[in-house]
Amino acid sequence: MDKSQPDNPDTSNPAAAQVTVHIDGEPVKLRQGDNLLEAMLSEKYNLPYFCWHPAMGSIGACRQCAVTQFADQEQQKGKTIMACMTPVSDGMYIGLNHQPAAEFREQVIAAMMTNHPHDCPVCGEGGACHLQDMTVMTGHSMRRYQGQKRTFSNQYLGPLINHEMNRCITCYRCERFYKDYAGGNDFSACGSKNQVYFGRQQDGILESEFSGNLVEVCPTGVFTDKPFSAHYTRKWDLQSAPSVCQGCAVGCNISVGERYGSVRRVVNRYHHDINGYFICDKGRFGFSYVNNDSRIETARGIELSSEFKPHQLAIALARYKSADNFGIGSERASFESNAALKHMVGSENFCSGLTDYQHFCLDIIRSVMSAKQPPSVNEIEQSDCIIVIDEDLTQSAARIALAVRQATRNAAFDKAEQLGIPRWQDAAVRTAGQACRSNLFLLQSKSSKLDDVATYAEPLHPAAIIKLLQGLGNANQPDSISDMPFDNGLASLLQEIKTALQHAKRPLFIAGCSAWQLETLQAVEQLALQAPPHWQFAFLPDAVNTMGLASLIDQHTMSLEQLIAKSLQQSTVIVLEHSLSTLTRAQQYQLAEQSQTLIVIDHNQSLLSELADVVLPSAPFTESDGSSVNYMGLVQPFFAVKPPNSPIHPAWHWCLLLDSTFGRQNLANITTLSQLRAYLAEHDSSFPDMSRLLAEQLLFKSARQPMRYSGRTAMFANQTVHEPKSPQDTESPFSFSMEGAGRTDVQGQALPKAFSWAPGWNSEQSVYKYQTRIGGRMNHRAEAITVARGADKNLAWQQRKSDTANPGVLSFNGLLIRRLSHLFANDALTDDIAEFKLLAPVACLLVNPADEANLAATSATHVTLISDDKTSMTVRLITCDDVARGTAYLHHPLLNLHNAIAQVSDIVQASSDDIARQQQGQSEQLQSILNQKSRALSRLQKRDQQIPIQIVGEGR
Repeated sequence: MDKSQPDNPDTSNPAAAQVTVHIDGEPVKLRQGDNLLEAMLSEKYNLPYFCWHPAMGSIGACRQCAVTQFADQEQQKGKTIMACMTPVSDGMYIGLNHQPAAEFREQVIAAMMTNHPHDCPVCGEGGACHLQDMTVMTGHSMRRYQGQKRTFSNQYLGPLINHEMNRCITCYRCERFYKDYAGGNDFSACGSKNQVYFGRQQDGILESEFSGNLVEVCPTGVFTDKPFSAHYTRKWDLQSAPSVCQGCAVGCNISVGERYGSVRRVVNRYHHDINGYFICDKGRFGFSYVNNDSRIETARGIELSSEFKPHQLAIALARYKSADNFGIGSERASFESNAALKHMVGSENFCSGLTDYQHFCLDIIRSVMSAKQPPSVNEIEQSDCIIVIDEDLTQSAARIALAVRQATRNAAFDKAEQLGIPRWQDAAVRTAGQACRSNLFLLQSKSSKLDDVATYAEPLHPAAIIKLLQGLGNANQPDSISDMPFDNGLASLLQEIKTALQHAKRPLFIAGCSAWQLETLQAVEQLALQAPPHWQFAFLPDAVNTMGLASLIDQHTMSLEQLIAKSLQQSTVIVLEHSLSTLTRAQQYQLAEQSQTLIVIDHNQSLLSELADVVLPSAPFTESDGSSVNYMGLVQPFFAVKPPNSPIHPAWHWCLLLDSTFGRQNLANITTLSQLRAYLAEHDSSFPDMSRLLAEQLLFKSARQPMRYSGRTAMFANQTVHEPKSPQDTESPFSFSMEGAGRTDVQGQALPKAFSWAPGWNSEQSVYKYQTRIGGRMNHRAEAITVARGADKNLAWQQRKSDTANPGVLSFNGLLIRRLSHLFANDALTDDIAEFKLLAPVACLLVNPADEANLAATSATHVTLISDDKTSMTVRLITCDDVARGTAYLHHPLLNLHNAIAQVSDIVQASSDDIARQQQGQSEQLQSILNQKSRALSRLQKRDQQIPIQIVGEGR
């Protein structure tokens, strides 16, 4: 059953008294104790700044936010103060436009410009540059400095980030974010005075999962988006739409930009409860598969024109009609698409696309969610004791990991508050807090990048983790620890965790599904069901819409094993945006061979699409409207940034079209997404009523294109002399044009932002114009809809729970071998991105040094894993203490294509020939990646039908 709730009140900051401050003679109510800059920006004043950031507080480095403070309204000559370092107090008299203060701000810009290059026309930040905005705002229009400018050498920072150090204005934002906020340790400031250099000790790839945020954090063009710079267009020429990141289950809000039919970039779209001001690099750069040549753009297996009619599709598919039809859903397909497929084939013929084992795990998650509402990312940051259970958050849900890192600072904030230091005084808080941290216990079997802020981070065997959870389940009973058989190390750790939980006001347990460890999740479930009310629990599924798919599972839903076990010789199987990589290669072939007809609806090629009888091209999230459900059960709509080129259709629309041939004609009269949503809400109790989410928004349109969007009537002049009509979008609150409610209109503010812009604010900093206050919620009045239903009981697949093994884990000679989770190598779609291939780890097996003998490969550098079908994988053997004894972690690209780990029958020391072939393969792969990047760029520029813009001076 869905639950709808109004948008919560702003809880971004503790309640504070309102006081009266006189700004340029006008009385204004501001919150007492806030810094003056933040308070004035919250009231939408235009006050320039550089070093201050709403998520990182104040350090007073740039001196740009100078204002004049007067003793009273009669005083004519006040003192110049820095607004970001001045707390708001009652009765203040402030001169924002006072001439001395305005001149001071202009002189600060002039001083910055003495070394800033005159390269705006060739800078990738041009048109979206905070420095440009502030220069115009201060009135600095003439450069008086005629001397020689300082110059630096740029660094290679990897395939994602360009570096142009000569543009630096020394605001320290980059270092404060990368080191202080995100915890990176390979980036720093070096030098002094006018020779401060921000970069690495030497050239190399930035190691943080959040390095891409430097592009938005930097107020100039020192750090720019390298893939975007390679295929560039100005911000004002981008057609944009609000969307949701498809990289994991967190559901970060993003804004997608498009030009000439190709997606150019993704930027963060502020959401108070989820991603705030930052997203991870997978979310920022992981969209490129929508532009790849692996896209499926035409139908295969049937003759179909680009502008086909529904009856023509029915005729083309008539020869494939069979006695029975089955549908396989997907965790990455939209909520609507999965529901449409389920209603097309019928509930008893619907397969979730999950294995038995995954069903069992989701059953537990749904059970706990029905009892305890998961916290938002913002609420995670407020926790004062966090226990992470057998999950490397930095690689599976990086934005949650960043929130956990911020939560460890709560003890320092409490100490600073006791000393009278305001939270926004960043440097003072860090000095007062020093190593004072809130408790973070990492009950993990492999070290992670959160170890540096953890109270406990030693790798533990999964069995030991389960034992600890069982002990915590009895934490409220006297002498519970003494009744359990713990060794001394675990007993002391359990006592430490128990003590921390007793003193915590907002404790939180986080568990994930990257390893799909059923026994661990069962222990967490037992703990959650008997936990005190103030204990919070968050489960992190491994895909963007896992919880949406889970809500559609009922007593009839089949697992993949159940479907394969059926006799399908007289059946059609329809696979919806799923590569079935959780199956072994043999199982994938088995499904294709025993089905009378295999129909695949997908947007990128896979092994399954090669085996299919019919392939229908679907639209990815950038070309389709829909919604997904994040780990909290929050339904989030996303919108197409461009209409798909026929015969490409959204997956839900293909389900409507196929209904007449393979369905039950339940969807026969439905042609639009809004009609489909209305039908599903009426006929499916698991699907929420979304009409109230979009009804108000559909009353008026907002533009996807900025007011300065250029070339609309000339973009296709080489194809036709007739001016094309703008595509019509009747199903979303956005138009494919410059027409619609402006961003500053009342109507425009009621919508999610397609892009961030305000008069005088062209950069992403303009978001504050649409917030209720700095760091608060957005002005738009979207109603929050959550999907949360308890687990169904007496399901057929539940009867086999006791004898089902985890197919994603291999037991070998006492070793528990798991798949290695890595941010840039976790799924097949992002595996196809050239930049991610360069960032992915080499094929390897990580083991503890004490377990090397179990592999019969002492002193070996490589091992070979032999499968049941006699195929093999040769990987580098890496021994390190970062892995718990008795466990090992395997990475190989084949694991994203099919469940290769389930077929491994033996592990042997690699021969010299195997090693040579593996190394040769790596060398060839590197060259193939470079060729792929070059081909993709040439193809996209050719599609533009224009002379490509070359951005120069962007480092290496």
